[in-house]
Order: sequence, then C-alpha cells, then structure tokens
Amino acid sequence: MHVIFKKTHKTMDTRVTNEKSLSFHGSITQDDINLINNRLATISAAGKSGTPQFQMNQFGHYSYTMNHDAQKYREEDYTVCVLDAMESRGWTYKFQYDSENHSAKFTGSSYTKKECFLFHKSNA
Repeated sequence: MHVIFKKTHKTMDTRVTNEKSLSFHGSITQDDINLINNRLATISAAGKSGTPQFQMNQFGHYSYTMNHDAQKYREEDYTVCVLDAMESRGWTYKFQYDSENHSAKFTGSSYTKKECFLFHKSNA
C-alpha cells in the first residue's frame, strides 16, 4: 500500500494572499488520520494558527488548508508531526519529490508548487 502526503503552495497574481494546503492521497485510513489529528492537536497555537485537523474534502482526500500564521509559524512542526505519526502507524518513508506548474491566462497567471512525501506499508 502507498500513501502520498502532499504540500501544495498556490500563488495567483490576481490575489493578495497565497494558499498552502496539506493533503493525503492513497490508502490512508481513518485510524491513521485520527492519530495524526490527535498529535497535531498537541502543537501549541502561534498567533492565529489554530489547530490543524485533516477532514475529507469533496475529492475524497483528507486535507487541511493553512492560514497565514500556520504557514509562518508552524508549517515545519506540522510536517514533522505528520511524518512521526505515519512512522508510528507502520508506514515507511520512501522518498520525497517536488513538482512545479505555471499557468498564464487572460484572467491572470498562477504558480503551483507541490512537495510530495511517499510512504509504503506492507499488507503483512
């Protein structure tokens, strides 16, 4: 089984703010997400970062969109917390890769950077 933990950063020239989200893709279970959410809840808030909680989105992926303070003060803490929780549930970190996309349209251009962490777990 495989799971991808994806960090997406989208910048649009028509918006003042940037959007950064975290999501899971693949064979992740509700038990995995519950542990991750419980561990994330132990990270103290900084500014208005709040407490991240992954929830199922309209595309069938567990995701969380960070606000500005979460990005500024806690993004790395969240990432390490997720990696540790995945390992404690028996997932093995395989590798990390990046991808970048740029789109230019009449209404404005956008830039999307994705950082993906691939995990594997044996069925046995």
